[in-house]
Amino acid sequence: MRWRTVALLSLGVNVTLALFWLALVRRPQAGASPAAATLQDGSAGSARPLVVRRQFFSWQEVESPD
Repeated sequence: MRWRTVALLSLGVNVTLALFWLALVRRPQAGASPAAATLQDGSAGSARPLVVRRQFFSWQEVESPD
């Protein structure tokens, strides 16, 4: 019977933490302007394009001379 108590307590704590986390994720950041909040959602405005460059890697950069 004791394992049920521990399981229910653990379930309750996990649900509480999940709800707390969801509340933090959905709340806009303090001090952010409404325009910035809409840009983070991607629903309004145009953001600068992200440029990703490939870093070419060769084993000659890593291996030792001996």
